[in-house]
Amino acid sequence: MQRIQVWLSVKKGERPLFPNFGCCIRSYMNMPMTMSILKALKGQIQAELEELFPEYTVSNLRITVPARNEIDTKVNIGAYPVEFLGNAASLNEMNTRLNAALKDLGMASY
Repeated sequence: MQRIQVWLSVKKGERPLFPNFGCCIRSYMNMPMTMSILKALKGQIQAELEELFPEYTVSNLRITVPARNEIDTKVNIGAYPVEFLGNAASLNEMNTRLNAALKDLGMASY
């Protein structure tokens, strides 16, 4: 679960030493959610989760848009059902907490 929270809290490309790490959801937040954009988002999230959790099967990924600038994601990672609702405020809050924790540990946060 911690890996998911870290992945969600980091914007893709935010960490210079790990430019491919992070979640793509923020880059989709202000886009009009057409079927082609939802399909692209689903494919990108699937690929990111498979890279993050190579030891598990990532299945039953479902993406919905319950409100403007909110993206609800449901997925099974191995035998574990996971659901997260992403909006700009919640993702920014997670990022702030992650950066504070890294600072407390004496680790660089970029």
